[in-house]
Amino acid sequence: MSSQITIHRRFNGPPKSGHGGYVCGIIADLIGPCAEVTLRSPPPLDLPLTVERIESGKVHLSDTEMTIAEGRKAELRLDIPDPPTLEEAKRAAERYPGFETHPFPTCFGCGHERDEGDGLRIFSGPVNGSEVMAAPWLPDASLAGETGIVRTEFLWAALDCPAGWAVVNLQNVLYPDTPYILLGRFVAEVKVGLKSGQNCVIIGWPIGNDGRKLFGGSAIFSESGELLAAGKATWFAIQPRT
Repeated sequence: MSSQITIHRRFNGPPKSGHGGYVCGIIADLIGPCAEVTLRSPPPLDLPLTVERIESGKVHLSDTEMTIAEGRKAELRLDIPDPPTLEEAKRAAERYPGFETHPFPTCFGCGHERDEGDGLRIFSGPVNGSEVMAAPWLPDASLAGETGIVRTEFLWAALDCPAGWAVVNLQNVLYPDTPYILLGRFVAEVKVGLKSGQNCVIIGWPIGNDGRKLFGGSAIFSESGELLAAGKATWFAIQPRT
């Protein structure tokens, strides 16, 4: 069974392609509470794409020439750090490194050049000098469905960038010549629905690397500390163009 979707340019990561977490979340919503999505090529904006559900439970996203992404059911295994308080997350956000240097300042997830109510504006910074990054988040009403619960693709988008910023220090140490990192694979699980207008805390932390593959975790907590969603992301340190 197949259908078509279009990734609106509002939901960009890099200026000319879709936000990785958002696109992964669209696919995951067709699979179940926990899914693994692999991005095969940059998701194009404002073009019709074909979503195909395969009998094995897998989902393919493609254009007329190539596969954009593939998703399947998965199991998330992740050691998750304890979250900071909302006030600690707010203070951490003041140290967001993207305010000083950002490869994609119009990114839907963490771009500081996006207006409130347009981008997610999740600005994660280090918590008390640790490797854990944290940010507060108050989901806008436009991100919710009819029941007021934030849609899956936006929860995945919210998990994306904090994991990325958490591995940037690792990237800078191991591959200082690389201009940026890109999301390659994302495994995430939504455990509890999040209502729009509900304060929450998002954290990201580095896990390690395998060559140019950099691994980071992220999680969303309610203000009271309940785990709502979590994910493990695989990022690729991109070779500089020659």
